Amino acid sequence: HQGFGQIGIQLVKNRLSQSLGNSLGQYFNDSTHGISLLFSFLDPLFHGSGGLLDYRSRHPRRAATARTEAQFGGFGLRRAHGAFAGQHEALAYRVAATRLQQDGYRDQSEVERRNAGLYLDHQQGRRNWFAILNHLYNPLAEDPGGLTYEEWQSDPEQAAPLASSMDTGQRVDQNIASLGMVHRFEAPDHKLRLQTWLTERDFQQQLPF
Repeated sequence: HQGFGQIGIQLVKNRLSQSLGNSLGQYFNDSTHGISLLFSFLDPLFHGSGGLLDYRSRHPRRAATARTEAQFGGFGLRRAHGAFAGQHEALAYRVAATRLQQDGYRDQSEVERRNAGLYLDHQQGRRNWFAILNHLYNPLAEDPGGLTYEEWQSDPEQAAPLASSMDTGQRVDQNIASLGMVHRFEAPDHKLRLQTWLTERDFQQQLPF
């Protein structure tokens, strides 16, 4: 998923921004438990554009689970995913990892992505302390570019001339660490949440010019 421009869709996971510095964003929903789509009352002024996608991961305090997946598809798609959640006394934890590769339908459209995450939650009475760690390594995401009608008629699988010569695409190496606390009050549905995070991101993009 990605959003474009100042009024583009913003991506948030576990209250952590997934948007890049150029307003684009990346997020992969291998461990998503719920999604909320929020809009501002100003959105009609921009013809419905914009908004916020709020993803929430599976909480480690849910029933202990172990899951592995393997997926094979067209154009060289290969995907492997594994996740495990458990609990030991007051500490609950969830770990997950995913690797995806695909050759792509067109030239200059290969992609490779690895993602790993850890979610820890320690319960202390009415208070829960949590830590979230996430690593995304996307070393290869080629961009074949657009074709003219004549180029498409000649060979729909080819890449745009400049895309091949300039090796267009992007690379992302990202780490996110977050610490937080949730305190539940006696009144139903009343709680206080405090959260801080640190993001380190190395983003490179080659455009066809």
